[in-house]
Amino acid sequence: MKGTRVSRIGRRTAAISLAGVAAATALMGTASSAFASPTGCSTTLKSDARTAESRCTGGTGEHRVWIRQYVPFLGDLDCYGPWVAVGAVSSVTCSIHQNIFVTYETRG
Repeated sequence: MKGTRVSRIGRRTAAISLAGVAAATALMGTASSAFASPTGCSTTLKSDARTAESRCTGGTGEHRVWIRQYVPFLGDLDCYGPWVAVGAVSSVTCSIHQNIFVTYETRG
């Protein structure tokens, strides 16, 4: 009798746990598809060659501008703008050294 009772409780607990895992998996699956990375992103280097901006026009998440410069005798210097939402402008001003590249990063 006692063994039967434990077995019913065990099965019920297992069924509830399995249902919880299935629900969590379903939610995670829909959450990841609801978020799209920023799209339509571009960078602009201003005429002073020290200031750059990035813009993204679609999607969701955030972006920031990134300038890498070469500093003689020291190596590479990375300058990052702030993380901003799609539709906003990320801007950074770096040093007077030679730019290696100007690009952007996205997240979310």
